[in-house]
Amino acid sequence: MRMKFLDQFMDVLAVSLILFLANSRALRIYSLFPATDSIVAPAWREIALWILAAGLVVFLLKRHSLYKAYLNAWKKNGLIFLFIGLAFISLVWSVSPVASLFRALELLFTTLLGAYIGLRYNLRGLLNILFWFGTIVVLFCYTLALLYPGIGTMVNSPYYGAWNGIFWHRNHMGSIVALLNSIFLIRMILEIRDHKNIALLDGIFYLLSLVLIALSRSATALILLLGLNFLIALITVWLAFKARLRPLHYYLGAGVLVLCSILAFANINFILGLFNRDTSLTGRVPMWMYLIQNFISQRPWLGYGYGAMWTIESFRVQVQHAVGWPYPVLIGDNGFLDILLHLGMVGLIVFILILASMCFRTGKSAFHHLTIEGFFPFIVIIYALAANISFSLFLETESFVWLLMIVSIFLTTGRNDY
Repeated sequence: MRMKFLDQFMDVLAVSLILFLANSRALRIYSLFPATDSIVAPAWREIALWILAAGLVVFLLKRHSLYKAYLNAWKKNGLIFLFIGLAFISLVWSVSPVASLFRALELLFTTLLGAYIGLRYNLRGLLNILFWFGTIVVLFCYTLALLYPGIGTMVNSPYYGAWNGIFWHRNHMGSIVALLNSIFLIRMILEIRDHKNIALLDGIFYLLSLVLIALSRSATALILLLGLNFLIALITVWLAFKARLRPLHYYLGAGVLVLCSILAFANINFILGLFNRDTSLTGRVPMWMYLIQNFISQRPWLGYGYGAMWTIESFRVQVQHAVGWPYPVLIGDNGFLDILLHLGMVGLIVFILILASMCFRTGKSAFHHLTIEGFFPFIVIIYALAANISFSLFLETESFVWLLMIVSIFLTTGRNDY
């Protein structure tokens, strides 16, 4: 009994530390660009904590006899190491080698430890972990915004009063909470199906997360929320009625989807106007064009070094003045463009190959198991692809989304049970 309690405690400690570290740079109390100028600087203290988490995971791999399974799972996902290797090699040409080293180490540890979580827990276990993580995030966001509005709400124009909770920006809070909202929804569907009263708790946090997204005033978050809820509803209905469907129904559905896409594209200004946005995506498109024309075009193949450019304050201010924003630009607001900036076309191609593999394999697993929880890894990958169109969530200001992507692919390729 004592050893079982110790194992459970170590599991909780390891996962909690990993989740905290994966989100630490996105928190309001921390820095997006932690100093790297000395051995005791915040960046290296963070790496020390990652090493501690890795030590816990090594211990747990042994305790749970997962070494062989862990190594075998990596044989199926070796392409990921090509991207990690490129991140480390980029130190050679990086405009800030020390910053690139910090970011590459963060990428490495996130990937290695995410693989462990994907092997250690089944889908129900993962959903439970993310539920408790989500409740903590939601409650802390409310606490800071209500009790400490100088921290929990945006104080700079033009976002004054928009909630950012424990995160550095309203768009970041909104994007993460949109994913947490989908977790609450999936759990609620499962618990209603199993006639469990705890579905009420998920329902409460589902509603609380909806309010958070509304108070963030983030169009990005609202679009993600609507898209994820629609996708989950569509999957749920399809699973319930798939036995009655015939090829004609799928042809009609595809036709309706194509028609709606054409109408949406033809009326893009009207649709964006519903979210109080225009085709410049709140100034993002001009900023993207400036980066492509003035920086990416100068180093198109290998970029400026992994995670390096945005850590340079003069670069952030230069982009601000060039695009006319009222504050320094901190990220490229597009995960794919930021990878292009850091690792060039070579890095982006490798990354897209990894994403394509993740999408195919999680999708294949979902259609093999045909359960709502079985679709969750696929939903995570779809979320990551969509969320990074108008915000940078590929390890730019955190590593949480990448962590979940790694967990998802290892859960579907490294396990035989859910």
